[in-house]
Formats: sequence, C-alpha cells, structure tokens
Amino acid sequence: MEAKRPLIEHKVIEIFKIKSKEIKNCNIIFPKIKNFSDKMGLKILGKKYYDFKPHGATLIFILSSSHLAVHTWPENEYLHMDIVTCGKLPEENKIKNIIKDIFGVSKNQIIIRGITYEN
Repeated sequence: MEAKRPLIEHKVIEIFKIKSKEIKNCNIIFPKIKNFSDKMGLKILGKKYYDFKPHGATLIFILSSSHLAVHTWPENEYLHMDIVTCGKLPEENKIKNIIKDIFGVSKNQIIIRGITYEN
C-alpha cells in the first residue's frame, strides 16, 4: 500500500535589517506575532517563549494547524520564522504585506522560502 502525505505548507521567513529594538525581547515581539498570526488566519492554542541575555528571543507557538517558531538576533537586526501548517497559507505577496505592516520593514527586507514535500 502506498502512503500519501497530507497537505503540508511549510514556509521559512527571514526579515533582515529589522530595528533591533523591535525584536529585543518576547514582551515586544509577542503582540506583533499575535497580530501576524491573526492576519495569516493561524489560531494559536499554546505558546512558550524565552528571552536570551543580553538580548534575543525564541517564541514557539502551537497552532490549531501545527506550529510556528520565531527566533531573533537583535545584534544582527534579523528575525527568522518557521511556519508549518496542514492548511493553505496566503500567497507570498500577501504574507510580505502583512509583515511589512506589522514590523515596519520594506518587502525587499523579507525572504520567504517554501519547502515542498513530495508524495
């Protein structure tokens, strides 16, 4: 019997040259990620996060459709997101517009990579 993989959407999002004060700790990042999740149609069921010393953060979210991980490097003005869902995500241009509005960056500061899974 041949196994068939379920629908999986997997996006890796990188934001470059983001103001370090915007990503220095979880208290600042969490409302932005909550706003991002809402606009993306992602329902957060649980969360765990950690602030690194002297700066930087990791936030992990359990979604109704899988998970979202966020990691920041304020000293490099860099934010990394990993989203895995078993539902459809918005198209890339819409995702970039959502990020641009929430984080105050331009579209050329955002790289989105889709990871494909073969059946």
